[in-house]
Amino acid sequence: MTRADDTTAPDREALVRGLARDALGSDTTIGRVDVLTSGPAGAVLVLRLADAPDVVAKLAPVTARPAVDLRRTAAVASMVRAAGAPVAAVVAAGDAGPWQYLLQLEVPGRAWRDVVRQLDAAAAAAARREIAAAVRAVHSVEVDGFGEFTATGEVAAAPDLLGALRRRADLRILDTARRELFLEVLDERAGLFAVPGRPTVCHDDLHHGNVLFRPASGGWTLSGIIDWDKAWAGPADADTARLQFWDDMTDPVPDRHHDAALPPRASDRDLVHQLLWCLEHDWATPRHRGDTTAVLDALSVARHRHPRPKDA
Repeated sequence: MTRADDTTAPDREALVRGLARDALGSDTTIGRVDVLTSGPAGAVLVLRLADAPDVVAKLAPVTARPAVDLRRTAAVASMVRAAGAPVAAVVAAGDAGPWQYLLQLEVPGRAWRDVVRQLDAAAAAAARREIAAAVRAVHSVEVDGFGEFTATGEVAAAPDLLGALRRRADLRILDTARRELFLEVLDERAGLFAVPGRPTVCHDDLHHGNVLFRPASGGWTLSGIIDWDKAWAGPADADTARLQFWDDMTDPVPDRHHDAALPPRASDRDLVHQLLWCLEHDWATPRHRGDTTAVLDALSVARHRHPRPKDA
């Protein structure tokens, strides 16, 4: 059998063309195929269709499960789309040999990180209100318990929120020392999660590149939220804590925070959610090291317990 990381780019293009025709009909006319990313961990391609909306195809090795399960991605995306969140329609998802695949209609737009630089203060505030409304729509989807979604959109519920967060760490923090650090911090601050809140869909990766805007009436409007691969059943503040952490995602003016997705200052519980993201990514950049150290310092975690990222 061909290993997923041995598949060449032309092979991937032929694969997604065939998958699209199977899903949309054999008479579907596919023009060019644009390869956005391609490597051993998977690929993202856009199929330009003649008489229909373009389709984005995502491929990942079947061996990437359970961390990446594109059937789960499809189920969650369909769930939140039904709740009114701006999410691309799912065309098909499944397995094809060594690959798992997801086909969705393309969401037109540009990444928020690029759009926000063009906006004045009033336009940026209005755009952030759109982001907040979309996040509220996502969090309006209530689910049965905290935990990981299955491929059918059900929740494999943990005993409680702490158990679900431990499972998140097992799935997301690959480095043993960094994972053990997070679990130690989580256990020390277990009381912060004694009142867990209601479980809902959490995107878990609402950074600048996954929020898209398109031109509209002389300005910009939210066109969609993409990349639901990390979604889980968690508390709403797991998302909002990270939104607060990333640049330009929320309104920095304290007296307007009711129009944004969350208050302007992190609580200790927010910091724990942020720490999970920091330790998940073992980036050796000065910014990531600095952010990780700042979160640990805010949680009063001794510096000698902080595993340093690998050198670049």
